[in-house]
Amino acid sequence: MKAAAGWFGRDDRLCVDEVGIEYGSFERSRLRATYRPIFARSGDRLERVALEGGTVAAVAGEPVRLIDLLVDLPATEHAAIERLRLALQLRNLGHTDGAEGQLLLDLEPLANTSRAKVLAELDLVTGEIGRADIDAAQVVCMLPACLVETWPAIAAHLRRHGIGIAMGGFGTADWSQALFHDIRPDIVQVDGEWFGQVCRFDATVRLFGSLVARLQEEARVLVSGVDTPEMQGAALRAGVNLLQGGLLGGHALAGADADDRSLDVEELLHPDDGAVGALR
Repeated sequence: MKAAAGWFGRDDRLCVDEVGIEYGSFERSRLRATYRPIFARSGDRLERVALEGGTVAAVAGEPVRLIDLLVDLPATEHAAIERLRLALQLRNLGHTDGAEGQLLLDLEPLANTSRAKVLAELDLVTGEIGRADIDAAQVVCMLPACLVETWPAIAAHLRRHGIGIAMGGFGTADWSQALFHDIRPDIVQVDGEWFGQVCRFDATVRLFGSLVARLQEEARVLVSGVDTPEMQGAALRAGVNLLQGGLLGGHALAGADADDRSLDVEELLHPDDGAVGALR
């Protein structure tokens, strides 16, 4: 069944399944929204406080990378794919456990690096927020790393509509302290690969804690890529606000039941012996 067009043109291919989940249909290809949990510590528990939106694609029932899907579609369809993946994440939020928390949307384009088209996608995001009856303050958009020169314009647009801002790349050569102070994002995302290197030594973990404290004077700090108990321990010792990664939970399709609303810190830190750690 076709979904309501909303901010899409009549030729865009939005469909809805028998339980009300919207998806994209392009010939033999299907696009579906996914959500990955983001946690914050509360005492001896990690509580799910937000979701990161994502998109999965399949061709004739076989999973494919989203970027590979573009290769098989005419260039005229690429802009529709870029818009559709964001709209699906917004439209299906109400069908997902954790919909009451914040939603992190990644504005990084798959192939379209045009400033004008990225700014046009922001109009779609704001329009779909209204259509889905989502509070704009519930949505946080990650600035696109490939279009740093557009960040001030994008940030101004988001602020005008009450949408939160996330800035990635902390720990990489691309990080700009000047832009951080200029844009004043709500969330700073730590580069996962860099964080993995930090976790190798106690001294760098301690230094990381000092850096986190400075960032927290202006923003919340999100560490993604928490894949091991050691990485979780390092993130918690540093006092980060938000955690995400394979150890805590992966992407789930819109509408899927989630059993990761609350996680025990000690069980994650010591999965084998249940020992009581030093982080209480």
